[in-house]
Amino acid sequence: MKPLLVINCPAPYYIQHSVCHYEEAKQSGRRVGIVVTDTLPVYSFLESLKLDLDFLEFIPSDPTGAVTLGRPAAALSSHRFYRGIEKLVAKKMREAELWYFGAHNYGPVSALVAAARRIGISVTNVGWPANDTRYDSPKGLRMSLRKTLLEWVTSCPLRYASLGDSLSYQNLLFIDEQKLSVRVAPGLVEPRIPDRYLFTPANSDVSLKNILLLDGRDEESYKNYEARMVEILSPVKDRGWKVFLKPHPRLGSSQFFECIVDGMIPAFVPAQFISRNAFSAVISNISAAMGTFANEGIPTISLEYLHERREPLDREYFVSMLTNPVYFPDPRKQIMFPSSLDGLLAALPNTSSSTHS
Repeated sequence: MKPLLVINCPAPYYIQHSVCHYEEAKQSGRRVGIVVTDTLPVYSFLESLKLDLDFLEFIPSDPTGAVTLGRPAAALSSHRFYRGIEKLVAKKMREAELWYFGAHNYGPVSALVAAARRIGISVTNVGWPANDTRYDSPKGLRMSLRKTLLEWVTSCPLRYASLGDSLSYQNLLFIDEQKLSVRVAPGLVEPRIPDRYLFTPANSDVSLKNILLLDGRDEESYKNYEARMVEILSPVKDRGWKVFLKPHPRLGSSQFFECIVDGMIPAFVPAQFISRNAFSAVISNISAAMGTFANEGIPTISLEYLHERREPLDREYFVSMLTNPVYFPDPRKQIMFPSSLDGLLAALPNTSSSTHS
């Protein structure tokens, strides 16, 4: 008999993978539990699916905040928090197997993985190719001391890593999977979500002129954001389109949208779980979720060039993410970037012939 499969779901993006692994496990007669770390909306959405689970647990972020060499009291408080994760593992996960996704900075996931290994549980990283992370030795005494402190706090062996050349992704402490003898799978594959889990808003149908608007809470990124969004959406609605708002999963929605949209999707519903048959087009400023729809052949339009950025140099970086051929290999399925309102209206599909799978 196969052991209980415990899946760690750390972020909205990984819900789709967690659900598909759950489906495969249940079809083979295996029991499944899910542990959500850090993000409460992920827990809320999985709870709404009413999956046949042995358990669904939520581990919040460490409430202590940043642990530094100059805050010994915070280190003690944080250590107690992570010991609670160890107790959860001992209570719920004996005779189990743990799967988790991706490379993780120190935090609840690292404590979960280390606690599982300490009681002999098999652990597999099913979502991160091993060669995607560059590991480095500590540079200087302070970095060595910081590593030692955070290893004690989380009870997990860590190592410094770089995910890229940006300063934001250097000198991060990640789970030392080699020391823990964690198995690393060959990488993440985009799953197909069963239709019964997809969310369809009321009064939406692909035969109607419905647009899905992904809200990124962009008030701080663009000048005169509220007034400009009203200017952009007004001619769209004047031509008979209905706009359905998908709030940001963590940050919620910009309040002014509630007065101009025709419907809202609950914030905790991931973009990947919204029915593709409900909308003829997707619009947003800059959102990683846009790629999900574009790659499925749904007309996807960025409003980036219809705004004036507060920091103009940011534009090139964000646009490059949404035009990278690695993520958008099919030239027929690209995100569109109109530079005028007329261009936006021209980019919207002819709904009389709009079809997508």
